[in-house]
Amino acid sequence: MQVIGDLQLRDAEIIFIGVYPMYSWLELIPHPDTRVEPLMLEDFIASLYGTRATWSYTLLYDGKHIGFYFTVPEKLRNSVAKSLETRFNKIVIEEAKPLKPDVFKYYAELRLQKGFYYPLFHLTRQKEVESNPVDVIASSMLGGESMILIIAAPEPRGAGIIASFVYEKKTGKPASTEKIILKEALSLGDAFFGSTSSSQAKQQYVYKPELTEEEKRILREAQYKMHHQLYATRIIILAKEEDHAYDVASSFNQFPLNGFTFKVKELNYKMLQEIKMLKPKRLGLVFKDKKLPVLSPRELATYVNLPTALDILPVKTASIILGPSPEIPS
Repeated sequence: MQVIGDLQLRDAEIIFIGVYPMYSWLELIPHPDTRVEPLMLEDFIASLYGTRATWSYTLLYDGKHIGFYFTVPEKLRNSVAKSLETRFNKIVIEEAKPLKPDVFKYYAELRLQKGFYYPLFHLTRQKEVESNPVDVIASSMLGGESMILIIAAPEPRGAGIIASFVYEKKTGKPASTEKIILKEALSLGDAFFGSTSSSQAKQQYVYKPELTEEEKRILREAQYKMHHQLYATRIIILAKEEDHAYDVASSFNQFPLNGFTFKVKELNYKMLQEIKMLKPKRLGLVFKDKKLPVLSPRELATYVNLPTALDILPVKTASIILGPSPEIPS
Protein backbone atom coordinates (compact mmCIF):
# COMPACT_ATOMS: atom_id res chain seq x y z
CA MET A 1 0.00 0.00 0.00
CA GLN A 2 1.26 3.48 -0.88
CA VAL A 3 0.63 6.26 1.65
CA ILE A 4 0.94 9.76 0.19
CA GLY A 5 0.03 12.48 2.68
CA ASP A 6 -3.29 11.24 4.05
CA LEU A 7 -4.23 9.38 0.85
CA GLN A 8 -3.92 5.61 0.61
CA LEU A 9 -3.79 3.57 -2.59
CA ARG A 10 -3.02 -0.11 -3.11
CA ASP A 11 -0.95 -0.88 -6.18
CA ALA A 12 -3.67 -2.89 -7.91
CA GLU A 13 -6.71 -0.95 -6.73
CA ILE A 14 -7.50 1.08 -9.87
CA ILE A 15 -9.96 -0.76 -12.10
CA PHE A 16 -9.75 0.07 -15.80
CA ILE A 17 -12.26 -0.04 -18.62
CA GLY A 18 -9.98 -0.21 -21.64
CA VAL A 19 -7.36 2.41 -20.75
CA TYR A 20 -9.67 4.64 -18.70
CA PRO A 21 -10.25 4.09 -14.98
CA MET A 22 -13.68 3.94 -13.38
CA TYR A 23 -14.40 7.30 -11.75
CA SER A 24 -16.45 8.52 -8.81
CA TRP A 25 -18.10 11.94 -8.82
CA LEU A 26 -18.06 13.65 -5.43
CA GLU A 27 -20.15 16.78 -4.87
CA LEU A 28 -18.90 19.27 -2.28
CA ILE A 29 -21.83 20.92 -0.50
CA PRO A 30 -20.54 23.62 1.85
CA HIS A 31 -22.24 25.34 4.77
CA PRO A 32 -22.29 29.18 4.65
CA ASP A 33 -19.81 29.09 7.55
CA THR A 34 -17.36 26.76 5.78
CA ARG A 35 -13.80 27.99 6.23
CA VAL A 36 -12.20 28.83 2.86
CA GLU A 37 -8.73 30.27 2.25
CA PRO A 38 -7.16 31.16 -1.14
CA LEU A 39 -4.68 28.24 -1.12
CA MET A 40 -6.83 25.86 0.93
CA LEU A 41 -6.08 22.72 -1.10
CA GLU A 42 -2.38 23.14 -1.98
CA ASP A 43 -1.16 20.29 0.23
CA PHE A 44 -4.14 18.12 -0.78
CA ILE A 45 -3.25 18.53 -4.47
CA ALA A 46 0.39 17.77 -3.67
CA SER A 47 -0.63 14.53 -1.92
CA LEU A 48 -2.73 13.45 -4.91
CA TYR A 49 0.40 13.55 -7.09
CA GLY A 50 1.79 10.43 -5.43
CA THR A 51 -1.20 8.35 -6.56
CA ARG A 52 -0.27 9.03 -10.22
CA ALA A 53 -3.99 9.37 -10.94
CA THR A 54 -5.74 11.69 -13.36
CA TRP A 55 -8.48 13.64 -11.56
CA SER A 56 -10.68 16.63 -12.24
CA TYR A 57 -12.45 19.50 -10.51
CA THR A 58 -15.68 20.97 -11.91
CA LEU A 59 -17.74 24.08 -11.27
CA LEU A 60 -21.26 23.91 -12.69
CA TYR A 61 -23.85 26.69 -12.82
CA ASP A 62 -27.27 25.37 -13.82
CA GLY A 63 -28.98 28.75 -13.88
CA LYS A 64 -29.95 28.51 -10.19
CA HIS A 65 -27.03 27.23 -8.14
CA ILE A 66 -23.29 26.77 -8.45
CA GLY A 67 -22.11 23.23 -7.68
CA PHE A 68 -18.60 21.89 -7.04
CA TYR A 69 -17.42 18.39 -7.94
CA PHE A 70 -14.26 16.29 -7.62
CA THR A 71 -13.92 13.36 -10.02
CA VAL A 72 -11.39 10.76 -8.89
CA PRO A 73 -10.65 7.09 -9.60
CA GLU A 74 -13.24 4.98 -7.81
CA LYS A 75 -10.77 3.41 -5.39
CA LEU A 76 -9.64 6.86 -4.24
CA ARG A 77 -13.17 7.98 -3.41
CA ASN A 78 -13.17 7.34 0.36
CA SER A 79 -9.67 8.66 1.04
CA VAL A 80 -10.29 11.80 -1.04
CA ALA A 81 -13.62 12.46 0.71
CA LYS A 82 -11.96 12.09 4.11
CA SER A 83 -9.08 14.38 3.10
CA LEU A 84 -11.47 17.11 1.96
CA GLU A 85 -13.59 16.82 5.11
CA THR A 86 -10.54 17.38 7.28
CA ARG A 87 -9.64 20.56 5.39
CA PHE A 88 -13.08 22.17 5.17
CA ASN A 89 -15.21 22.54 8.27
CA LYS A 90 -19.00 22.09 8.00
CA ILE A 91 -19.01 20.48 4.57
CA VAL A 92 -21.04 17.57 3.19
CA ILE A 93 -19.57 15.34 0.46
CA GLU A 94 -22.06 13.25 -1.48
CA GLU A 95 -21.82 10.78 -4.35
CA ALA A 96 -23.09 12.48 -7.52
CA LYS A 97 -24.11 11.34 -10.97
CA PRO A 98 -21.71 12.01 -13.88
CA LEU A 99 -22.19 15.52 -15.23
CA LYS A 100 -23.53 15.93 -18.77
CA PRO A 101 -21.64 18.41 -20.97
CA ASP A 102 -23.91 17.67 -23.96
CA VAL A 103 -26.22 20.59 -23.10
CA PHE A 104 -23.57 23.18 -23.96
CA LYS A 105 -22.86 24.58 -27.42
CA TYR A 106 -19.55 26.44 -27.06
CA TYR A 107 -16.23 25.74 -25.39
CA ALA A 108 -12.84 27.37 -24.82
CA GLU A 109 -9.65 25.59 -23.74
CA LEU A 110 -7.02 27.73 -22.03
CA ARG A 111 -3.38 27.82 -23.07
CA LEU A 112 -0.59 29.83 -21.48
CA GLN A 113 0.51 33.15 -22.97
CA LYS A 114 4.14 32.39 -22.03
CA GLY A 115 5.90 29.10 -21.47
CA PHE A 116 4.93 27.22 -18.32
CA TYR A 117 8.37 27.89 -16.83
CA TYR A 118 7.06 31.42 -16.24
CA PRO A 119 4.89 30.91 -13.13
CA LEU A 120 1.51 32.59 -12.72
CA PHE A 121 2.74 34.57 -9.72
CA HIS A 122 5.79 34.84 -7.46
CA LEU A 123 5.75 31.42 -5.82
CA THR A 124 8.48 32.23 -3.29
CA ARG A 125 6.70 35.17 -1.65
CA GLN A 126 5.16 34.73 1.77
CA LYS A 127 1.73 36.02 0.67
CA GLU A 128 1.32 34.97 -2.95
CA VAL A 129 -2.49 35.20 -3.16
CA GLU A 130 -4.32 37.57 -0.85
CA SER A 131 -7.82 37.22 -2.37
CA ASN A 132 -9.55 34.07 -3.59
CA PRO A 133 -9.50 33.89 -7.44
CA VAL A 134 -12.45 31.46 -7.39
CA ASP A 135 -14.70 34.31 -6.20
CA VAL A 136 -14.12 36.13 -9.51
CA ILE A 137 -14.43 32.93 -11.56
CA ALA A 138 -17.67 31.84 -9.88
CA SER A 139 -19.15 35.33 -10.27
CA SER A 140 -18.39 35.29 -13.99
CA MET A 141 -20.46 32.11 -14.40
CA LEU A 142 -23.69 33.83 -13.35
CA GLY A 143 -24.31 35.24 -16.83
CA GLY A 144 -25.79 31.91 -17.95
CA GLU A 145 -25.57 28.14 -17.62
CA SER A 146 -21.93 27.17 -17.77
CA MET A 147 -19.36 24.62 -16.68
CA ILE A 148 -15.65 24.77 -15.86
CA LEU A 149 -13.66 21.55 -16.06
CA ILE A 150 -10.10 21.34 -14.72
CA ILE A 151 -8.35 18.05 -15.56
CA ALA A 152 -5.00 17.37 -13.86
CA ALA A 153 -2.50 14.57 -14.56
CA PRO A 154 1.04 14.19 -13.12
CA GLU A 155 3.66 15.49 -15.57
CA PRO A 156 7.23 14.73 -14.39
CA ARG A 157 8.73 15.74 -17.76
CA GLY A 158 7.95 19.37 -17.01
CA ALA A 159 10.84 19.68 -14.54
CA GLY A 160 13.41 18.89 -17.26
CA ILE A 161 12.01 21.56 -19.57
CA ILE A 162 12.15 24.17 -16.80
CA ALA A 163 15.73 23.09 -16.00
CA SER A 164 16.73 23.59 -19.66
CA PHE A 165 15.14 27.04 -19.67
CA VAL A 166 17.02 28.08 -16.51
CA TYR A 167 20.34 26.69 -17.82
CA GLU A 168 20.07 28.45 -21.17
CA LYS A 169 19.08 31.77 -19.60
CA LYS A 170 21.88 31.67 -17.01
CA THR A 171 24.73 30.50 -19.25
CA GLY A 172 23.72 31.50 -22.76
CA LYS A 173 24.43 27.91 -23.84
CA PRO A 174 21.93 25.42 -25.28
CA ALA A 175 20.98 22.75 -22.78
CA SER A 176 20.56 19.75 -25.11
CA THR A 177 23.27 17.88 -27.02
CA GLU A 178 21.45 18.49 -30.32
CA LYS A 179 21.42 22.24 -29.71
CA ILE A 180 25.11 22.24 -28.77
CA ILE A 181 26.06 20.44 -32.02
CA LEU A 182 23.88 22.82 -34.05
CA LYS A 183 25.39 25.90 -32.44
CA GLU A 184 28.93 24.57 -32.98
CA ALA A 185 28.14 23.91 -36.63
CA LEU A 186 26.79 27.43 -37.10
CA SER A 187 29.87 28.89 -35.43
CA LEU A 188 32.21 26.88 -37.68
CA GLY A 189 30.20 27.91 -40.73
CA ASP A 190 30.51 31.58 -39.84
CA ALA A 191 34.27 31.18 -39.34
CA PHE A 192 34.66 29.35 -42.71
CA PHE A 193 32.79 32.02 -44.65
CA GLY A 194 34.67 34.80 -42.93
CA SER A 195 31.75 36.53 -41.23
CA THR A 196 33.47 36.14 -37.88
CA SER A 197 36.75 34.71 -36.63
CA SER A 198 36.97 31.38 -34.84
CA SER A 199 38.09 33.17 -31.68
CA GLN A 200 35.06 35.47 -31.89
CA ALA A 201 32.83 32.45 -32.47
CA LYS A 202 34.27 30.79 -29.37
CA GLN A 203 33.74 33.97 -27.34
CA GLN A 204 30.18 34.17 -28.62
CA TYR A 205 29.58 30.53 -27.67
CA VAL A 206 30.78 30.93 -24.08
CA TYR A 207 29.14 34.34 -23.68
CA LYS A 208 27.22 34.62 -20.43
CA PRO A 209 24.29 37.02 -20.76
CA GLU A 210 23.72 39.88 -18.35
CA LEU A 211 20.33 39.42 -16.74
CA THR A 212 18.12 42.16 -15.39
CA GLU A 213 16.86 41.97 -11.82
CA GLU A 214 13.41 40.96 -13.07
CA GLU A 215 14.91 38.17 -15.20
CA LYS A 216 16.87 36.91 -12.20
CA ARG A 217 13.66 36.92 -10.17
CA ILE A 218 11.85 34.94 -12.87
CA LEU A 219 14.66 32.37 -12.91
CA ARG A 220 14.44 31.99 -9.12
CA GLU A 221 10.70 31.42 -9.42
CA ALA A 222 11.25 28.88 -12.23
CA GLN A 223 13.80 26.99 -10.14
CA TYR A 224 11.37 26.93 -7.21
CA LYS A 225 8.61 25.58 -9.46
CA MET A 226 10.95 22.96 -10.93
CA HIS A 227 11.46 21.34 -7.50
CA HIS A 228 7.74 20.79 -6.91
CA GLN A 229 5.22 18.34 -8.32
CA LEU A 230 3.93 19.41 -11.73
CA TYR A 231 0.53 18.71 -13.25
CA ALA A 232 -0.36 18.80 -16.94
CA THR A 233 -3.60 20.76 -16.63
CA ARG A 234 -6.54 21.16 -19.00
CA ILE A 235 -8.90 24.03 -18.23
CA ILE A 236 -12.03 23.82 -20.39
CA ILE A 237 -14.96 26.25 -20.24
CA LEU A 238 -18.39 25.22 -21.55
CA ALA A 239 -21.34 27.55 -22.08
CA LYS A 240 -24.57 27.85 -24.03
CA GLU A 241 -23.69 31.31 -25.34
CA GLU A 242 -20.49 32.24 -27.17
CA ASP A 243 -20.02 35.58 -25.35
CA HIS A 244 -20.55 33.91 -21.98
CA ALA A 245 -17.83 31.32 -22.69
CA TYR A 246 -15.49 34.23 -23.46
CA ASP A 247 -16.36 36.03 -20.21
CA VAL A 248 -15.80 32.95 -18.03
CA ALA A 249 -12.49 32.11 -19.74
CA SER A 250 -11.30 35.71 -19.28
CA SER A 251 -11.90 35.48 -15.51
CA PHE A 252 -8.87 33.16 -15.16
CA ASN A 253 -6.43 35.97 -16.03
CA GLN A 254 -5.78 37.41 -12.58
CA PHE A 255 -2.00 37.05 -12.17
CA PRO A 256 0.92 39.27 -13.31
CA LEU A 257 3.69 36.90 -14.48
CA ASN A 258 1.75 34.67 -16.86
CA GLY A 259 -1.77 34.38 -18.22
CA PHE A 260 -4.01 32.42 -20.52
CA THR A 261 -5.03 32.74 -24.12
CA PHE A 262 -7.99 30.96 -25.74
CA LYS A 263 -10.41 30.77 -28.64
CA VAL A 264 -14.13 30.14 -28.27
CA LYS A 265 -15.30 27.34 -30.60
CA GLU A 266 -18.42 25.30 -31.18
CA LEU A 267 -18.44 22.10 -29.17
CA ASN A 268 -17.73 19.14 -31.46
CA TYR A 269 -17.96 15.39 -31.00
CA LYS A 270 -14.22 14.90 -30.49
CA MET A 271 -13.96 17.45 -27.69
CA LEU A 272 -17.15 16.14 -26.10
CA GLN A 273 -15.66 12.63 -25.91
CA GLU A 274 -12.40 13.94 -24.45
CA ILE A 275 -14.36 15.79 -21.77
CA LYS A 276 -16.46 12.74 -20.88
CA MET A 277 -13.34 10.55 -20.62
CA LEU A 278 -11.38 13.21 -18.68
CA LYS A 279 -8.62 12.86 -21.22
CA PRO A 280 -5.46 14.69 -20.11
CA LYS A 281 -3.12 16.50 -22.51
CA ARG A 282 0.53 15.77 -21.72
CA LEU A 283 3.92 16.96 -22.95
CA GLY A 284 5.22 14.98 -25.91
CA LEU A 285 8.40 12.90 -25.73
CA VAL A 286 9.99 14.77 -28.65
CA PHE A 287 7.91 17.88 -29.19
CA LYS A 288 7.62 19.90 -25.96
CA ASP A 289 4.48 22.03 -25.94
CA LYS A 290 5.66 24.88 -23.73
CA LYS A 291 2.33 26.71 -23.85
CA LEU A 292 0.49 23.75 -22.33
CA PRO A 293 -0.54 24.64 -18.77
CA VAL A 294 1.82 22.71 -16.49
CA LEU A 295 1.11 23.93 -12.98
CA SER A 296 2.50 23.35 -9.50
CA PRO A 297 0.12 22.43 -6.65
CA ARG A 298 0.24 26.05 -5.47
CA GLU A 299 -0.72 27.43 -8.89
CA LEU A 300 -3.40 24.79 -9.33
CA ALA A 301 -4.82 25.43 -5.85
CA THR A 302 -5.74 28.99 -6.84
CA TYR A 303 -8.41 27.55 -9.18
CA VAL A 304 -9.24 24.25 -7.43
CA ASN A 305 -11.09 25.60 -4.42
CA LEU A 306 -14.45 26.77 -3.12
CA PRO A 307 -15.32 30.47 -3.33
CA THR A 308 -14.96 32.53 -0.18
CA ALA A 309 -18.22 34.44 -0.75
CA LEU A 310 -20.48 31.48 0.01
CA ASP A 311 -23.13 33.76 1.57
CA ILE A 312 -23.27 36.02 -1.51
CA LEU A 313 -23.04 33.64 -4.47
CA PRO A 314 -25.96 31.29 -5.31
CA VAL A 315 -24.16 28.25 -3.94
CA LYS A 316 -26.16 25.19 -2.94
CA THR A 317 -25.40 24.89 0.76
CA ALA A 318 -25.91 22.17 3.34
CA SER A 319 -27.43 22.21 6.81
CA ILE A 320 -25.08 20.64 9.31
CA ILE A 321 -26.74 18.89 12.27
CA LEU A 322 -24.49 19.29 15.27
CA GLY A 323 -24.57 17.15 18.40
CA PRO A 324 -25.74 18.60 21.76
CA SER A 325 -23.32 20.63 23.85
CA PRO A 326 -21.47 18.64 26.56
CA GLU A 327 -23.23 20.56 29.35
CA ILE A 328 -26.69 19.54 28.12
CA PRO A 329 -27.78 16.12 29.44
CA SER A 330 -28.63 13.66 26.68
